[in-house]
Amino acid sequence: MRKYANHQGLNRRMPNYEVKMGFGLHLGWAIEGALGSFYKIDASYLGTNVNMSNKLEEATKTYGMMILLTGQLYDFFTEACKNECRQIDNIIFKGHTKVTALYTCDLEMDHLALEPSKPNLSKKQQRTQRVKARLNRNAFKESIMLGEIDVALLFQTDADILEMRSNYPQVFFDVFNEGFKNFMKGDFKRARKILMQVEFIKKAPDGPTKVLMDFMKETNFETPENWPGYRLQD
Repeated sequence: MRKYANHQGLNRRMPNYEVKMGFGLHLGWAIEGALGSFYKIDASYLGTNVNMSNKLEEATKTYGMMILLTGQLYDFFTEACKNECRQIDNIIFKGHTKVTALYTCDLEMDHLALEPSKPNLSKKQQRTQRVKARLNRNAFKESIMLGEIDVALLFQTDADILEMRSNYPQVFFDVFNEGFKNFMKGDFKRARKILMQVEFIKKAPDGPTKVLMDFMKETNFETPENWPGYRLQD
């Protein structure tokens, strides 16, 4: 995707072209069924939990984050993985009745350098590379499922992940978490004072901070009467 963004032909037709993807991650039951026609049938999944994943994917645009996940999934993580996530909101989605805790895993793909150009390979060599990559990927997945690899360690060892998180020092999380705690308690004035430091520390805009600040601004940073500790989200 990063290479596509630098494709000369695409940039001539669509200046500043780029690909962005959002991922909504949730945990729950679903109904699997076949949908289609006489000519083509695909497996599909239906249920409220599937709808929740769709809502999260849409919400990535609102929060400006690549990944959003719910508390239901977060609760199944190891403590090490939980430590790499940031709670950014408590909301009730339209059509739902339960409060959903929203988390994100802060990663910025723009920080990744493009891979160096690879030599031209024959079709046979390309197929061989694809097969090797698939075998390595499957072996990696199997090691994870067998508990031979602690996935959370990748946050400290994987070069790409470290690069994508280079804009997030620990003080960033400490300050945001303190501001969010005051937001949840309903102390909007103190939350505003603390959250104003977040983007200064990050030296870049932070989507979740903006969402919270915009919400509090609607009441001029005065706590709404009978503040329940969560927001309503379309």
